Amino acid sequence: NNYTGDAPTLLMGIHEPESISTPVTQVQNYPNPFVTNTMIGFEVPRSLSGSLVTVTIYALNGEAISELISQQLEAGNYAVRWDGTSSNGVQMLRGAYLYKLHIGKHVFTSTMILSE
Repeated sequence: NNYTGDAPTLLMGIHEPESISTPVTQVQNYPNPFVTNTMIGFEVPRSLSGSLVTVTIYALNGEAISELISQQLEAGNYAVRWDGTSSNGVQMLRGAYLYKLHIGKHVFTSTMILSE
């Protein structure tokens, strides 16, 4: 299945994951550091199929920059793209940013670097 979110976000279901007990087996962005855009990949396991999934970008001070997706997703592997801009289209400065993934009540946070 292929899903398309609001621009500039790309969302793709790749295949049904095999894990059942772990909430998420993989959350990572690639490339990291990045110049123009990065893909944040994650898995929704069968045990959380149909859960609300959100991916939000934050500045290190905790300010929300952009929400890339907020929708219910079935089990599968997905990726959302961040192009280094805020939700109102402003290009962000180079530096470190956080992305936070919520799947149901599970929360995962990691750091990424926007470089020149």
